[in-house]
Amino acid sequence: MRQKKCIFCHQQYYPDPHVRSRQESCEKPECRKKMKQESQRRWREKNPDYWRIDRIEDESTRKALRKRRAAYMREYRKKHPEYVQKDNERRRKAHQEKKQLHCRNKNERFVKVIEVQQLLLDLLPCRNKDVICSHLLSNKGFHGSVSEHLPVP
Repeated sequence: MRQKKCIFCHQQYYPDPHVRSRQESCEKPECRKKMKQESQRRWREKNPDYWRIDRIEDESTRKALRKRRAAYMREYRKKHPEYVQKDNERRRKAHQEKKQLHCRNKNERFVKVIEVQQLLLDLLPCRNKDVICSHLLSNKGFHGSVSEHLPVP
């Protein structure tokens, strides 16, 4: 593997085999830090408005930027009806899945409640089994103290 020259410290280094074609600096912490700063500077130059709304203190300017972004999306949706259709289908599908999951969870909880009630009935041999049955089957649960439903020792 050929050596490269670091653009910051100007010393020779062996590049990482995974990124050798793109790597511009050596592995020294100070060179890596400079490379990171340079990369961020280039990104900020390419994306000047990114996160800008949050830093703007003037409310009228902030509102104007929000309007411009909203207008862009409106125009994009007008020009790309296939995007609108695809996005609507994606949203509809996600909503249906969420709805089905909620129903399925609700049904599973209901089935588990019935199973627990049945287990309680099987495990509690007592004189008031008919009272327990009526409370459990009416989905009211136990009322009063539990001790009144337990067998006499």
